[in-house]
Amino acid sequence: MRINLFELHDSVKDDKPKKWICAKGKDLEPEIKEIISGLAKKGKKKADLIRYLVKKFKISKPTAARLVYLRKEWLPLIYIKKLLFLSGKESEWARIQEKIEFLKASQPPLKIVKAVKELNIPLCKIAGAHAADGTVRDNYSCITDRYKSNLLAFSAWFNQCFDVGYTPRQKGENEWHISFHNKVFSRYLIKIFDFPNGSKTETVGEPTIIKNSEKELRTAFALGAMTLEAGVGIRGQVELCVLSKKFRDDIAEILNLQKLKFTKMKKKSGRYWRL
Repeated sequence: MRINLFELHDSVKDDKPKKWICAKGKDLEPEIKEIISGLAKKGKKKADLIRYLVKKFKISKPTAARLVYLRKEWLPLIYIKKLLFLSGKESEWARIQEKIEFLKASQPPLKIVKAVKELNIPLCKIAGAHAADGTVRDNYSCITDRYKSNLLAFSAWFNQCFDVGYTPRQKGENEWHISFHNKVFSRYLIKIFDFPNGSKTETVGEPTIIKNSEKELRTAFALGAMTLEAGVGIRGQVELCVLSKKFRDDIAEILNLQKLKFTKMKKKSGRYWRL
């Protein structure tokens, strides 16, 4: 299932150029140059486009000129999206985003990641792990677990997906964590997967985009979730115990697709919903 990278931009929070998310790709610039040339043929010359950008984005004339004359190596997603709108090519967003190879935030810290444009198994595992034990607040996110091995698995999924590696660090005697000061990744969590900014333990569930995808991707989500959240009880059975009934029921639905036998408790066990 295709991901719309242009949804990573937040029209409220990204109100200044230094807050924009930018894209790069060896075949992206020729596409943008062609769009700008097409606008000129329709009467919107470069000088007109510069004035429009200054007014629309409230940016300086030199900044607008660097965008229009393609003097910037990285092009903001919102700028590309606006060009598509002005040229009447909004429906071609998927074709244009295929030219995007990398993403980064304009402001430090500089973290360049591979642009993930479709749901894949590692990304769905990451989403499942975040649903289980992750937190996101604006441009910062982290994931914690008692076992280092689980976070090493998460780190491997992240590297497969975004081509960036992270090392788990110990936090206290019985806890390991990975912290991400990575705006692009945080936006995937918030804008693509609809995870809330802040507390989610009692409301979290399977993201809609994954629920509407293929069985193997939903299974990857469940695997990621149960890697960090499930355990083996005293009877030798795998058990899932969470605060969110929706989360428990979503995992049960996925296990049912795999024709696995399980017991879903009808009532809470204390504060928790068990599987």
